[in-house]
Amino acid sequence: MPENNDFIPTSGALPDDYRQTLYWRMPEKLIRVILLQILALPLAGFSGLIFFSLAINLGKLPARYEFGLREVSMVFGGILLTLLLHEFTHGMVMQMFGATP
Repeated sequence: MPENNDFIPTSGALPDDYRQTLYWRMPEKLIRVILLQILALPLAGFSGLIFFSLAINLGKLPARYEFGLREVSMVFGGILLTLLLHEFTHGMVMQMFGATP
């Protein structure tokens, strides 16, 4: 084992050959953040269809399940709440590590 520990980088230091290739400046304009969230909704809907298909095929959900306005509202409310909590968690973790969300 070497006696000199100078080759060990300090915590949080980047390697000498590090080059940043891409940086997204999403929070500069609120409309970008809102647009990104809106674009994520079709993906959430597609994921929901896959979930329901699996639930029906595994016998955990009846094959004839009817959605009314109440059920659709609850699904969209749940998606919105999940999205908000998910992004809030990202912000909290960023702050814990010294970044600015």
